[in-house]
Amino acid sequence: MKKSCVLRKTLVVSILTLFFVLPSAAVFAAGSEPPPPQEKVYDGKIAGHNVIYVHGFDISDLATKPSDEDIYNSDRLGGFWTEDESKIRRMNWSAAHRVEGHISEQIMHQAIEIADEGFCDGGCVIVSESTGDQVTRHFLANQERWMRNAGREPLNIVATIDFVGAGGGTEVANLITDLANCCFIPQILKDAAGFVVGMVLDFDISDLSGSGIDPENLGVVNDLTFCGARNLATANNDVPRLRVSAGKFANPILEPHLAVINAFLQGADDTLIPAHSSCGASSPDPIDSCSSCVTYQGKRTNVKGPAGLMMNHFPVLMANNYGHGDVTNNNPLGEVTYVNNDFSAGLDVSFDTYTKQVTRNWWELWIEDGTWQYVTDWDTKSLSRLVFENLDE
Repeated sequence: MKKSCVLRKTLVVSILTLFFVLPSAAVFAAGSEPPPPQEKVYDGKIAGHNVIYVHGFDISDLATKPSDEDIYNSDRLGGFWTEDESKIRRMNWSAAHRVEGHISEQIMHQAIEIADEGFCDGGCVIVSESTGDQVTRHFLANQERWMRNAGREPLNIVATIDFVGAGGGTEVANLITDLANCCFIPQILKDAAGFVVGMVLDFDISDLSGSGIDPENLGVVNDLTFCGARNLATANNDVPRLRVSAGKFANPILEPHLAVINAFLQGADDTLIPAHSSCGASSPDPIDSCSSCVTYQGKRTNVKGPAGLMMNHFPVLMANNYGHGDVTNNNPLGEVTYVNNDFSAGLDVSFDTYTKQVTRNWWELWIEDGTWQYVTDWDTKSLSRLVFENLDE
């Protein structure tokens, strides 16, 4: 035990820094060219249903510990899905707290406001990102009781669309909490880790003074371990969860910070969340795809997919070369393939698709032959836009 903790000691500062800045660090990969003109306008609705957006992990909360009012009034994250804030509603939450603790109270406060407005009387679609998947699952599992106790009807949620969902946990959270709980790491090193995170993210260093990576100061990170994530809101729920997963192998020369994280994650991942989580697999076993017969690149072949899925979780798309922080940006980055298509689960899932057959001569060893399947326009439209345009029917 002592040897293991000592070996990990040298990784504290670098892993924490990479973990917390990753969502923002991945964004620069999107490029500087604007997306091509789009024909269909996103008006805050999907298939006639209003959209509620539930954001992902915001590291700044751990240091600043914002007030509830600051959280409710924050236009945090969202990209494509929150371009017109007046047409959507948010369920914001603070990463400084736990899902079953004050986060639930924050979500409930906003759910009551949404109910009083009648925003979901015609049905709503929740679009969640990253840890928002975990927050959404806990809300859906408890909202009927919560809302009725508050004298309201439960929100009419027809489906969720979960981008790179963290509801199954990540090895990165496992490592950070292990380090925080390791009794052989001096507090001064834990304080140093907090100090470095503060410098990188341009916080007031005094906000992190003495906190380091103490378990009590990790907030929702505790809920992102395999154990924490997969023991939260485990009851079956009848709201369909449409899963959008991403896979990216970071170039160790161009993106060394992401490559380090890749090395800690087993199976396919988006540089932060493993595929078993974003696909909605029923166990944390490493997998290489959301399907047993198609890769993230779209090639039809035998591949290690999930042995089972959580109830009402439907992996629909896999996006190649999209990092964790890229999925809601409005920029095309790589191939997008389909896993399940032409079915109905709250929304009609019917993506326009095509296949490509590649053959080669025996001497053309540099060419990979086979059959690939893609979502139409993957090379000109962003992942989020493809989801919107194909589900908005």
